[in-house]
Amino acid sequence: MNKILTGKHILVTRPEHQAEHLCQLIEQQGGIAVRFPTLNIVGCDNSGQIKSALANLEKYHWVIFISANAVNFALKANSGKIARTKSPDPLLHSGGFAAVGQSTATAMKMADLPVDLVPEQNCNSEALLEMPELQQVQGQNILIVRGEGGREQLATTLRDRGAEVNYLEVYKRTVPQINSSSIVNLLAQKKIDVITVTSA
Repeated sequence: MNKILTGKHILVTRPEHQAEHLCQLIEQQGGIAVRFPTLNIVGCDNSGQIKSALANLEKYHWVIFISANAVNFALKANSGKIARTKSPDPLLHSGGFAAVGQSTATAMKMADLPVDLVPEQNCNSEALLEMPELQQVQGQNILIVRGEGGREQLATTLRDRGAEVNYLEVYKRTVPQINSSSIVNLLAQKKIDVITVTSA
């Protein structure tokens, strides 16, 4: 069987806990996966705040998860559970749980969370904002679950449409402390054929 990556060195820069699947795919095609995580994804030091917010989801029309990491770290900080109780305000039943993309939706389903809204194409904030359900949000309360320092476009646009938007930051990005000498040597010898970059 012809393996299209035979002998090629592929630098994988994804966080360590997310890199293994890509590395396995590279190796199945004969490539040499060079693991070099350029960032770590870790939980925020605010578990009390996360638990409090997740215990009061009934006050939000929409709870939007930005990524699979947002789902997983929210669960981790809240003893593995996220539940939405019924609100006494019938207006709040018009919304639900939203995912920015299909990977996020998959993480939500694995956590037994409903996925009431997800774009079928283009896994980004712009695609979610184009959906009819988020066009008329005047007076609605919306919670965005994300990492520290994410993009502002989703919240800004929803606020422009009249919504009250809050953030719940459940993870952060840090720089790993790793020895890069082996990577420097490979680069100096021009043995890195491809560098993968999967996020800004």
